Amino acid sequence: MENFKKDDLWYQDYNWTVEKDSKKFKPLDVSVEELDKSDGMQVIEFANEYIKDRPILSDKQNFQKVETLLKKQELTIVTKKSDIENFLDKNWNN
Repeated sequence: MENFKKDDLWYQDYNWTVEKDSKKFKPLDVSVEELDKSDGMQVIEFANEYIKDRPILSDKQNFQKVETLLKKQELTIVTKKSDIENFLDKNWNN
Protein backbone atom coordinates (compact mmCIF):
# COMPACT_ATOMS: atom_id res chain seq x y z
CA MET A 1 0.00 0.00 0.00
CA GLU A 2 1.17 3.49 -0.83
CA ASN A 3 1.79 5.87 2.06
CA PHE A 4 0.33 9.22 1.15
CA LYS A 5 2.15 12.48 1.90
CA LYS A 6 1.62 16.20 2.28
CA ASP A 7 1.34 16.69 -1.48
CA ASP A 8 -1.60 14.26 -1.55
CA LEU A 9 -3.75 16.31 0.85
CA TRP A 10 -6.81 18.04 -0.57
CA TYR A 11 -6.78 20.87 1.98
CA GLN A 12 -3.80 23.07 2.83
CA ASP A 13 -5.00 24.78 6.02
CA TYR A 14 -2.98 22.69 8.48
CA ASN A 15 -0.38 23.38 11.13
CA TRP A 16 2.77 21.25 10.86
CA THR A 17 4.69 19.49 13.64
CA VAL A 18 7.78 18.91 11.49
CA GLU A 19 10.50 21.43 10.79
CA LYS A 20 9.65 23.93 8.08
CA ASP A 21 11.07 22.86 4.71
CA SER A 22 11.60 19.30 5.93
CA LYS A 23 10.37 16.57 3.59
CA LYS A 24 10.81 13.91 6.28
CA PHE A 25 7.79 13.22 8.43
CA LYS A 26 8.31 11.91 11.93
CA PRO A 27 6.12 8.90 12.69
CA LEU A 28 3.09 9.66 14.79
CA ASP A 29 2.97 7.99 18.19
CA VAL A 30 0.17 5.48 17.62
CA SER A 31 -0.30 5.05 21.36
CA VAL A 32 -1.70 8.59 21.57
CA GLU A 33 -5.50 8.33 21.75
CA GLU A 34 -6.27 11.87 20.57
CA LEU A 35 -6.11 13.31 17.06
CA ASP A 36 -5.40 16.98 16.44
CA LYS A 37 -7.32 17.49 13.18
CA SER A 38 -5.59 20.85 12.61
CA ASP A 39 -2.15 19.19 12.47
CA GLY A 40 -1.31 18.09 8.94
CA MET A 41 1.13 15.40 10.02
CA GLN A 42 -1.42 13.83 12.34
CA VAL A 43 -4.09 13.92 9.61
CA ILE A 44 -1.72 12.22 7.14
CA GLU A 45 -0.71 9.51 9.61
CA PHE A 46 -4.29 8.91 10.75
CA ALA A 47 -5.64 8.70 7.18
CA ASN A 48 -2.82 6.37 6.11
CA GLU A 49 -3.46 4.13 9.11
CA TYR A 50 -7.23 4.15 8.55
CA ILE A 51 -7.01 3.06 4.92
CA LYS A 52 -4.20 0.58 5.66
CA ASP A 53 -6.66 -1.31 7.86
CA ARG A 54 -9.17 -1.29 4.99
CA PRO A 55 -7.18 -2.37 1.89
CA ILE A 56 -10.10 -1.85 -0.47
CA LEU A 57 -9.85 1.88 0.27
CA SER A 58 -6.12 2.28 -0.36
CA ASP A 59 -6.04 4.88 -3.12
CA LYS A 60 -5.55 8.64 -3.18
CA GLN A 61 -9.25 9.35 -3.66
CA ASN A 62 -10.11 7.50 -0.45
CA PHE A 63 -7.17 9.07 1.41
CA GLN A 64 -8.68 12.46 0.52
CA LYS A 65 -12.15 11.22 1.49
CA VAL A 66 -10.86 10.46 5.01
CA GLU A 67 -9.42 13.97 5.10
CA THR A 68 -12.72 15.50 3.93
CA LEU A 69 -14.77 13.54 6.47
CA LEU A 70 -12.44 14.78 9.23
CA LYS A 71 -13.60 18.31 8.36
CA LYS A 72 -17.28 17.47 9.02
CA GLN A 73 -19.10 19.65 11.55
CA GLU A 74 -20.08 16.55 13.55
CA LEU A 75 -16.40 15.92 14.33
CA THR A 76 -15.58 19.45 15.47
CA ILE A 77 -15.22 18.51 19.13
CA VAL A 78 -14.43 14.80 18.67
CA THR A 79 -10.74 14.06 19.19
CA LYS A 80 -10.59 10.43 20.32
CA LYS A 81 -9.25 8.32 17.44
CA SER A 82 -11.56 5.37 18.09
CA ASP A 83 -14.61 7.66 18.04
CA ILE A 84 -13.40 9.24 14.80
CA GLU A 85 -12.88 5.81 13.22
CA ASN A 86 -16.41 4.79 14.25
CA PHE A 87 -17.78 7.99 12.69
CA LEU A 88 -15.88 7.34 9.45
CA ASP A 89 -17.09 3.74 9.31
CA LYS A 90 -20.72 4.80 9.82
CA ASN A 91 -20.61 7.74 7.41
CA TRP A 92 -18.34 6.39 4.67
CA ASN A 93 -21.13 5.84 2.14
CA ASN A 94 -23.11 9.00 2.93
